[in-house]
Amino acid sequence: MIRLPLNRARLGFIAGGCFLPVLILLPFVLALGFEISSEMLGLWGLIAVFATLSFCIAGIALFTPHGLRLDAHGMSGYYAPAPFKWSDIAEIELVTSNKNKLIGLRLHNRDAYWDALTPRQRLFRLGQPAPFHASIPIAPFQATETELLALLRRYWWRYR
Repeated sequence: MIRLPLNRARLGFIAGGCFLPVLILLPFVLALGFEISSEMLGLWGLIAVFATLSFCIAGIALFTPHGLRLDAHGMSGYYAPAPFKWSDIAEIELVTSNKNKLIGLRLHNRDAYWDALTPRQRLFRLGQPAPFHASIPIAPFQATETELLALLRRYWWRYR
């Protein structure tokens, strides 16, 4: 079994970038006072959204040390779209979509995979690259794209 660790420094940098608007907006809100008006509620809402996003990403960086787990049965983990058996995967490819690099997974039975997802998971899966049914982001991992793709393909060829 192999566990692929996350690049915690990169996730920490992203969390800090998400917290930057909070640091910019908070002095303005504090200078204007704690009035309850529609403009102030909008600013407080923006601060709450960016602070929540920042703390969630920081929590992932701190408390989720392994993004993917690969073993003889399949692939699972925080960044896996769902637990997959190697026999469910028809193709694994490197995909570049909007300047993002992803590992695209084409499945034998997309409908069974789609039915197993919760409505919230389905909402986040709607933007998958066109020919692929699921994808794994490469950015959060310490491994390079070629290392990650080679490792996934090696497990897929061995255990399918």
